[in-house]
Amino acid sequence: MAPASRDHNYTLSLAQAAIQWIRENGLPADPPSFELWYVYFTRLVPQLNRDVDDILARNGTITAADSDALYAQHLVSSPDRDRVGVIGENVNGEMSRIAAILDGAVVAAQRCDHTLIDLDAWISRADDRTSLKAVIDRLSTTTRAVIEENRAHRTALEAARGSIAQMHDDLAAMQIESRTDPLTSLANRKHFDWALDAAIARAATARQPLSLLMCDVDHFKSFNDTWGHAVGDDVLRLIAREIRHITRASDVAARYGGEEFAIICTDTALAEGATVAERLRASVFRRDIVQRSTGIVLGKVTVSVGLAELRAGDTARELIERADACLYAAKRLGRNRVIKHDPDDTAGSRHDPARNDPG
Repeated sequence: MAPASRDHNYTLSLAQAAIQWIRENGLPADPPSFELWYVYFTRLVPQLNRDVDDILARNGTITAADSDALYAQHLVSSPDRDRVGVIGENVNGEMSRIAAILDGAVVAAQRCDHTLIDLDAWISRADDRTSLKAVIDRLSTTTRAVIEENRAHRTALEAARGSIAQMHDDLAAMQIESRTDPLTSLANRKHFDWALDAAIARAATARQPLSLLMCDVDHFKSFNDTWGHAVGDDVLRLIAREIRHITRASDVAARYGGEEFAIICTDTALAEGATVAERLRASVFRRDIVQRSTGIVLGKVTVSVGLAELRAGDTARELIERADACLYAAKRLGRNRVIKHDPDDTAGSRHDPARNDPG
């Protein structure tokens, strides 16, 4: 029971923090506003917290217009906005329910106080055993009523806490879904775009290197057309597994689109990034593609990888364009290879695969 109580207390503390924030900043007390600030205090969307901190640093306060803009950017723009709205409405409903329960508890406590005051007066006037018994009987009846009311309030509060805890879990799951590619379980393109901007900003501030790998499955369309989409999906899952094996927790691996993947390697210079890329290329080449329905080995699949290192003043688009150019250079040179961008040359610099690998 103790862990569950801590979960309930945690979710209630988040809700209370959101309400207090809305009150202190004079923001609209509506479902979207409550949802925005509830998510803010969960810290489930780091970019939301950073944007709020930036606004506070610039202006010292948050306005209703700021709140609306933040909601539109971080929640309404999500494909899950209807689910966000429903959860926000439900959380508001549960908070209203808790407020009503607490109001009822206050009224019951006041009623009990009045009764005890009356009984105290009667006790002071009681001059015989019969009168005293009547006072004790009423005191007993009032005590039993208070116990029952408190039990009912506790039951109702536990139910409300449970509902809010479930909504918190739903929000967390939804946030994960909103940034995850359903087929490969890697980050999706939307999350990649956000993560790359954030990584570039951090690298520039900390003066740390950053490398971007762009990876594409060779001859994927032909493979897909020959063996079918189910096998094609298995190939993409295999590539995703290999990517997870060679990346660190601080890296961001994403399905960039179709059969193309991207890896943001934080605190990684070009030479180290080329080593990571080569490990990925080699590990994919070692795997056989097996048709799950028959167990037949269909052959091997290969990948081409292009990579580039962040340069001073780079935008995300410029970094992607250089890595992408190297990727397509790898395709032109025969596939199944890694090409890294040469900082001193507009052309790519070849990183050769093993000699016995096919081109």
